[in-house]
Amino acid sequence: MTKKLSDSSVCISVAVFAPLRTTFSYLPPESEAPEKLFIGQRVWVPFGRGFRVGVVTSTNCEVTSHIKLKKIAELLDVQNLLTTEIIELAEWASKYYHHPIGETLSHAFPTSLRKRKKFQMPVNIDWAITALGKEALESGKLKGKRQIKLMSRLASFSSMDANDFKRSDWDFPWRSVVKSLIDKNFISQKKSHLRVATYGANVGKQVSLNGEQAGALEKIQKQFIGYSVKVLYGVTGSGKTEVYMELIARLLSEGKQSLVLVPEVTLTEQIVQRFKARFQGSVGVLHSQCKDSEKLAVWNGCQTGTLGILIGTRSAIWVPMKSLGAIFVDEEHDVSYKQQEGLTYSGRDLAIKRAQIEDIPVILGSATPSLETMANISSGRYEEIQLNRRAKALSEPVRELVDISKSGRDSGLGKKLIEAIDHHVSVGGQVLLFLNRRGYAPLIMCRNCGTHQICRSCERRLVYHKRANALVCHHCGKKMSLEKATNCCKSQNLFEIGVGTEQVEEKVNLFFPKLRVGRVDRDSVKTSKDLQELFRKISNREIDILIGTQMVAKGLDFSGITLVGIIDTDSRLFSVDYKSEERLAQLLTQVAGRCGRGSGQGKVLIQSRQPDNFVLNKIIHDGYRSYSSVALKERQRLGMPPFSALALLKADSSIKERADNFLIRLREKLMINSSANEVFVSYPIPAFFSPKRVKYRSLMVIQCQRRVFLQGLLSEYVSWIEELGRKMRVRWILDVDPEDTL
Repeated sequence: MTKKLSDSSVCISVAVFAPLRTTFSYLPPESEAPEKLFIGQRVWVPFGRGFRVGVVTSTNCEVTSHIKLKKIAELLDVQNLLTTEIIELAEWASKYYHHPIGETLSHAFPTSLRKRKKFQMPVNIDWAITALGKEALESGKLKGKRQIKLMSRLASFSSMDANDFKRSDWDFPWRSVVKSLIDKNFISQKKSHLRVATYGANVGKQVSLNGEQAGALEKIQKQFIGYSVKVLYGVTGSGKTEVYMELIARLLSEGKQSLVLVPEVTLTEQIVQRFKARFQGSVGVLHSQCKDSEKLAVWNGCQTGTLGILIGTRSAIWVPMKSLGAIFVDEEHDVSYKQQEGLTYSGRDLAIKRAQIEDIPVILGSATPSLETMANISSGRYEEIQLNRRAKALSEPVRELVDISKSGRDSGLGKKLIEAIDHHVSVGGQVLLFLNRRGYAPLIMCRNCGTHQICRSCERRLVYHKRANALVCHHCGKKMSLEKATNCCKSQNLFEIGVGTEQVEEKVNLFFPKLRVGRVDRDSVKTSKDLQELFRKISNREIDILIGTQMVAKGLDFSGITLVGIIDTDSRLFSVDYKSEERLAQLLTQVAGRCGRGSGQGKVLIQSRQPDNFVLNKIIHDGYRSYSSVALKERQRLGMPPFSALALLKADSSIKERADNFLIRLREKLMINSSANEVFVSYPIPAFFSPKRVKYRSLMVIQCQRRVFLQGLLSEYVSWIEELGRKMRVRWILDVDPEDTL
């Protein structure tokens, strides 16, 4: 029996940052009045034999009368850092993905705030020109061009802060110049409170839209208040980003913030530059390569309202924003929006749920929408807005399927592709060669004994990297020298099987020794600065041929590329994963869209040994929309998502039998209490890929025709699964709506 505590004994509900599926009740700290406790505030609480960070989720909870409650040890914040909307989003995600509420809520904080660290409101620094500085500027005593430029700008205002300087977009490190001027007493500095952004001043210059873009903008603006899901379905190069920016400019003028999600770090580079050029100091960026201090500063700017636009990868969906007006999900189909470990959430799906909670519109943009999105358009749940022609180019690129089954290829390059490269470069064009396989060769084998090397840590095939003269595991990163790795027999008669980007680069340099060749993969580009420098070279026509993996397959805009060569498509045609064909269709369409963005006619050559394949021909000749219509009918006939609901249970162990037995026990439990007509549960399946530090992973697919039934089933058994995992010493992960089944 429960009872509600009296006002003199307030009970506080706290979601503790721990892998437990419930909140816990505490009493307020002795030294603090109950009115100093807020929903969304971090606290330091006694937990087990130690202490943990937690978040207040309720200040008036119920507790059983016989339980003696502990008191909160410390308030880490003087106010709430999370909005009620973010807490509601976390509670929904916790239930939908069946993940502990405390760990789910921890995603809403930067790493530093997940620890016992009191949050200090950042202090703003204002700089002003002194009387001595004015005299030096007017009398011409300043000699340095940078100092003169900065002082002239500062003299126009009573004071400037860091955001004001950033908006000036100088091409030099202004902080070092400011420091030297302070040392000379030409500039004074003082601390001040954070300024609340005046977004209306930062809407930037209106872009020039073509008729189709203007029409799409008008359709969206007709109902751009309250919750709705709109799909901006535009061909590659149709100018979706310009439409985003015009909508965001309207929101800024109304004092509202915008959240723009992009799937990968590579896509943030160009889009951030475009947004900063227009909106200047109103833009914040969040992705995995940002420093912790940068993440905290951007997070605080969004939470306090000093930043008007946040551009980020999937984790940005958790950032609290003071006055969020709309969410934009660019390349909504991309698999990178799905978290694969821990809380296995979809950034796109959470964006839609957050928009619903906050009663704001969400815009999904893509040239190749996911089949789930296409099904929602067909059912009328989402509104489709089309952009059917390119914003700048004269025409769509010409696509040609090249049969290499008879002519063959040299290091991945067929005769027709080599001739096309020579022609396009000779007339001033640039070339993009796409191969989603880094290294020199994916396999190296001994001709005599047939031995090929496997990683000792994760049991995956090692990839040969010729430049490093080593075999590398692309999964865990371990390296092994070629001499040690291939000590298999006396003959040591080694040969490479397959082609990687490193081998293609070597061959291109051999065929075209006078051309400038660049390569984009995780071996050649390791930091965002490396990527920016490479993009600069491409834009400035300092590279003739670019060889790249999936890092350059989407979202990038280079007007000089007139030829795209897709080196290998066959490896994706025959897969046991039911989404493989959809992914191939999206990839081919997206890669093809990288060319023909200037005034010249673009061409796409797609090499294959399967020239009569139905899927390939449907994609290449009829386009993605036609393919998606056929694919949806096939999914419906087979009862596959989006016409059913899937969950994937992953069992990890160092012992194969233990992981399999765990899933067999679970399958028996589920089948005893479920009808075969309502649920399908597979037997254990060996995973194709295992994460780092996991020796063996086994999978089990759970499928229901109705999502509500799947959710009910998982809710009923998740505690039982947890207990079984502890007993059998198996680590398990539940993945609802998996992107990859095997």
